[in-house]
Amino acid sequence: MTLNIKATDFCDVSNSAGGVIKAINELQSGDTLIFPKNEYHFYKDRCIHKVCHMTNTDSFKAPDKYFAVLIENKENITVDGCGSTLVIHGDMCAFSLRGCKNVRFVNFTVRYASPTNFEMEVTERSLNKIYI
Repeated sequence: MTLNIKATDFCDVSNSAGGVIKAINELQSGDTLIFPKNEYHFYKDRCIHKVCHMTNTDSFKAPDKYFAVLIENKENITVDGCGSTLVIHGDMCAFSLRGCKNVRFVNFTVRYASPTNFEMEVTERSLNKIYI
């Protein structure tokens, strides 16, 4: 039997990490984790951290990585944001899948409260100024 598991049955939207961990643990093959439309906040001090060597990071000096949503050893599940926004607070990854198969993420936006990287386009430059 497949189930729809609501994240809000396990968490408060103002600090979602601990509850989402519990909701993920309930997921079985075929289930859907639903985030009813809202803005969900994830803070680094409440999120799961694990030793994880990743590309494009200094994994040897800082192997302990933090994840807002960590899904491990799950198959055939869907994470449906229903149009929600997940707001990440702190230097961490929004998602990590470890040992998973056939996991779908749909209908959400991820936003970092204080991004550590910025992408921009230079539209004009002169001798003393750059316009972005």
